[in-house]
Amino acid sequence: MTRSSSGGRRDHQRVSLAVLLLIASSSVVNGWWYCTSEGGYCNKPGRIRYGCNGRYHYNNGPRHCNNGNFGDPCYGTHKHCWTDQPPHPPCSPGTAGSPGSCQDCTKGRFQDQHGQGSCKNCNAGYFQDENKKNDCKECYAGLYSESGWETCKTCSHGQFQDEKAKSQCKNCGAGKHQDEEMQTACKDCAEGTYSTGAVKDCTDCEIGRFQRDTGKAACDNCVRGQFQNQEGNTTCNDCDEGKFSGDEAFECQECQEGTYNDIKGQHTCKDCLAGKHSGLKGQVPETSCIACEEGKFSALPGQSDPSTCQQCDPGKYQESPAQTSCEQCSEGRVSQDVGAKSQMVCIQCVAGKISNIQNTQCTDCPVGLFKEGDGAGNCQACQSCEGGKHRLNCGGKSSGTCPFCAEGKFKATAGDWDDVCTTLHYLNNSQFFVCTNIKIYQL
Repeated sequence: MTRSSSGGRRDHQRVSLAVLLLIASSSVVNGWWYCTSEGGYCNKPGRIRYGCNGRYHYNNGPRHCNNGNFGDPCYGTHKHCWTDQPPHPPCSPGTAGSPGSCQDCTKGRFQDQHGQGSCKNCNAGYFQDENKKNDCKECYAGLYSESGWETCKTCSHGQFQDEKAKSQCKNCGAGKHQDEEMQTACKDCAEGTYSTGAVKDCTDCEIGRFQRDTGKAACDNCVRGQFQNQEGNTTCNDCDEGKFSGDEAFECQECQEGTYNDIKGQHTCKDCLAGKHSGLKGQVPETSCIACEEGKFSALPGQSDPSTCQQCDPGKYQESPAQTSCEQCSEGRVSQDVGAKSQMVCIQCVAGKISNIQNTQCTDCPVGLFKEGDGAGNCQACQSCEGGKHRLNCGGKSSGTCPFCAEGKFKATAGDWDDVCTTLHYLNNSQFFVCTNIKIYQL
């Protein structure tokens, strides 16, 4: 350990205590740089002086500043250490760390202030591709970055970025696409295509669908009566005659048996009318429906089997083709023919007979009824005769007659038609009635 130098004593003699205190708190005085106060550690190589008020002891550093290492040059007074080594300057912008051990900020990081212990990450949307920088660079439109990136990345297919300094790209919206990278906008989907967004390429409209506009999120269904059997189309095609289609059709179907279609672009086929039939598919004109022949009928439309044309039942006939029913034989006429083609088969019932409901047979008038003429007409009731006469032979085709009661018999009133003349009877009070000629006598 060395003692205070004579130069140090002369400094004490020239400088007042106030000046020495100011020097102790200053950073550099006469080639000595302030290091630390008593009890501290002076982490400097070279010479260190320890003391106060111009009285110092000297030693080599680095070293703790205390009386044990330097002795006590000014007893009872707080002392300081000074070094002959200039201090390291604080870290400059673009670097960080402790003075004397500053490190360059690496790529993706920066420092814009002096004397900082660490570098900062570039914010999202910014980048730094060089070392020792005091700021970061903006990502251009079409690019993006996350925090601390050395470079910006390009927006990928199906994305875009129309602003600078952004942390992510935007997805293309529905009806749009982007097939290139690093783009600032998206492209509209072309006609015949669509997208739901965030895609490189738009999708072709599927079969059965179309799109005539650009920038659409979906394709439209082909309407009924149309079809499309190829992808990526802008229109649909009408179904030909003899065919039909429903919604979203990729092909048209042939009209079924019993139907036809004589117009393009239809979603249904027309039924053959009742009274007609057709056993072939894909028929175009209405004339392709075959009429039921005379003597037959068909009550339902859209029939395919010739057997649906049924023969007219007995009691009926049909003189025209393509009919939905048969004609009934008129009242008083009957027929037992099946599939009759003419009303000439309907034969008149003779007098005393009428036709049944089905017009299939003639039946006798019931007892008490008669019918005098042939053909149409109803059976009529037999009529009663006046008193003194009675009805005889009524029925069948005759109304009968009214002869006088025979001698010894009588009929007092008209009564019912089948009342007969009766034999003379004893009544009360010895009174009798007798029928003579057509007069009634009381005895």
